[in-house]
Amino acid sequence: AGAAAVGRADGGRVAVSVDGRLEWCDVSRDGEDALARPATFPLLLRLCRRNSYESYPTAGSAWAGMIVDELARQGVDRFVVSPGGRSTPLALAIAKDPWARDRLTVVHDERSAAFYALGHARAGPDALAAVVTTSGTAAANLLPAACEADADGVGVLFLTADRPADARGVAADQVLTRQADVMTNVARRTADLPPADDRTVMLGDLGEVSAAVAAARNPNDPGPAQLNCAFRENL
Repeated sequence: AGAAAVGRADGGRVAVSVDGRLEWCDVSRDGEDALARPATFPLLLRLCRRNSYESYPTAGSAWAGMIVDELARQGVDRFVVSPGGRSTPLALAIAKDPWARDRLTVVHDERSAAFYALGHARAGPDALAAVVTTSGTAAANLLPAACEADADGVGVLFLTADRPADARGVAADQVLTRQADVMTNVARRTADLPPADDRTVMLGDLGEVSAAVAAARNPNDPGPAQLNCAFRENL
């Protein structure tokens, strides 16, 4: 048995996964000892900045909110969105977060969005943009900018929405069978994140998000990084 906190809501309540169930503990009322029951549970506490994940309608949209929250906390200062169906949870999460929304740029062409992000990263030593696209060839359109970012050592983060693994390679519309591998030859780090609907989001998933940011900003070898984010439903 184990417990892992996956988010902090307004008012000090923390979402905790307990044996696959999502429960809420009121830290402001019960204290952090509430998270350690029973005593054998490891306390893995991830304090998020401001979002109340109860306000999201689905597990997938809440997971998108956690991803955006983590990106913001890790220093992403520009969100470049190319709207699309599968990436809707990420786009809505950015629009819902006041900090991210103030740093949002919408570019309808994915190739242009990727180069816009690359240009933003060149603007300053701490600048880092995250590009959000839908699935299929939209993800492939990011590759030219990713190749340039690789060659020039410029950190850029690419978030490519995707279908779950069981919906790939079955002739579904707007999907690449191996979309998670599109940037393998140029990316400093890639991660294929399964949909939250299939299991309780654990701390390791957010760890992949922060690790991708760290890889993109590695002072010894900066460059592109890709997070392939699967969503079972568009909303």
